[in-house]
Amino acid sequence: MTVNVDLPEHIRARCTELGDGVLHAVKTLARQLADDPHLGERTGRLALYTATIDSDTFDACPPLIVRYAYGPPLLDVDRIEIRDIEVTGPLPAPATSRPPRPCRIPACSRSPRDR
Repeated sequence: MTVNVDLPEHIRARCTELGDGVLHAVKTLARQLADDPHLGERTGRLALYTATIDSDTFDACPPLIVRYAYGPPLLDVDRIEIRDIEVTGPLPAPATSRPPRPCRIPACSRSPRDR
């Protein structure tokens, strides 16, 4: 059974704030949840789950806890909604760009008259 996974705009914005790799990691988890909604662990509350994303699995992504709702009574039977993302470890260092290479200008040659 494949279910629909909603990734609300505020969650997408939060992913973007956290770094380039976070949105990719959360989308990957969403695809996995569509195939297996019980992939995460129940939080004790009806229809609420948590899943973890390991920072070793995805480049440029810190370790995360993703909270989501699945099915009744909060949602329709075939629906998941990602509700929260929590960073549980250090953020990866931002990619550093190379410093600009110095531009080498060939030495001006003097005309034979100036020598």
